[in-house]
Amino acid sequence: MRADAPHPFSGGKDMQILSVCPLCQAHYNPLKTQIMAERDDSHLLFLECRQCGSAVVAVVTSGMSGLTSVGMVTDLTSQELFPSQHHHPVSADDVITLYQWLEHQDRWPSAFFPGSSIGDTTG
Repeated sequence: MRADAPHPFSGGKDMQILSVCPLCQAHYNPLKTQIMAERDDSHLLFLECRQCGSAVVAVVTSGMSGLTSVGMVTDLTSQELFPSQHHHPVSADDVITLYQWLEHQDRWPSAFFPGSSIGDTTG
């Protein structure tokens, strides 16, 4: 980007969601925008408000009609967005092991569903 070019997330009515915190209306620092993932013409962005501490995760896509963005307020940190990247997928053996463990728990499922008849074997 040229030094004299306007930052794509700092101006214009269409990009206001990416420049102003939706909770406290403070302006985001565009230099603090984190690009979390990229694919083709889409970017997953993480913006954190320096004033209220809230964060927005947004997908910005450029196409024939221009830039499109969809965002949501989150309480996640940028490090928490992709925690499963560092873990192996759940296997069928993992599911069976969990099922077998749960079968031997005296309080299961009543501990998780109080007042429910789920798992009631008395009749």
